[in-house]
Amino acid sequence: MMANVTQNAAQVASAAQEISDTSARVADAASAQTDATQTMAAAMEELTVSITHVSSNAGETEDMLRLIREKYPVDAVVNNVGVIKPGTLGDIDLAGLYE
Repeated sequence: MMANVTQNAAQVASAAQEISDTSARVADAASAQTDATQTMAAAMEELTVSITHVSSNAGETEDMLRLIREKYPVDAVVNNVGVIKPGTLGDIDLAGLYE
């Protein structure tokens, strides 16, 4: 009987150690996932800022084009990669430059 109790106690201790080891691995994995999620969130925030900046620049460019069209005759527009897209004064469209 005493041998049985000792054997059962050893099995319980072994199971407890296994649970402890598994818990530590789960905690490490959760920590790694938290780090990855925070990194992804930071990257998404940077992307959002970049998109907002590009959008703002596009709006400023559109405003500048409008001012130029009001003051000067324009028959061509050059975008940031040097592509020339001729057009009449009333047909200038910035979105068309990316086609």
